[in-house]
Amino acid sequence: MGAFDNIDVIVNGTQDYASTLAEYGIVVLKPNIGWNNYVLTQGMMLKKNTKYVIRWNYDLEDADITVPKNCIIEFDGGGFKNGNISGENLSIYGNGAKLEECQVHVTGNNCVFKDFSIYRLNKSTINHTVYTNTSLSIDGDNCVIENVESYYQSGPGMTIQGKNNKIIGCYIHDNITGIIVGNKVRNITISGCKIVNNNVASSSGADGILFQRTVIGAIVTDCY
Repeated sequence: MGAFDNIDVIVNGTQDYASTLAEYGIVVLKPNIGWNNYVLTQGMMLKKNTKYVIRWNYDLEDADITVPKNCIIEFDGGGFKNGNISGENLSIYGNGAKLEECQVHVTGNNCVFKDFSIYRLNKSTINHTVYTNTSLSIDGDNCVIENVESYYQSGPGMTIQGKNNKIIGCYIHDNITGIIVGNKVRNITISGCKIVNNNVASSSGADGILFQRTVIGAIVTDCY
């Protein structure tokens, strides 16, 4: 099977999709039929500077998929389950997508994460926080996380590092820890978020937002 056998459409050109990402192509992935599901493989995401459009529900089969640099994942009726997504300068536009039994780890600047749910199937019963088990981990500057729901994680529902980032209108619940704001954070705004019923093992001590000691310039408004 060739590297692009599971790509339905490739359109090269300039798209004004985000002010920070100018030149890229569009790849609409087609269903890659596995034993009884559609499987997402690394070979289906090899092009950088690309918007990948997801129209099917893909099983990652516990794989770690690295998205090439400067890409967008846009869901259009599809979703992911059972695996990890990582990338540099990666943005995700969910349009209501569900990322089941998944984790997302992104480094880079000017990234956007919007309108999706990321979760485990069952609430964790461990009695301590596993800090690497975070649904969404962002390390970069000028990033926006908006309208993301994160729950049932055996660690933080969300972890963020960097400067001038915003978390807006997110729902973080039923994790071992709520949101961890890392020690490299400078000037973060968290607004309009519902952060409840975390600390599910009654041991982490962080139901809401855990600010590490050297955070500078944090604004929290209209959260509960």
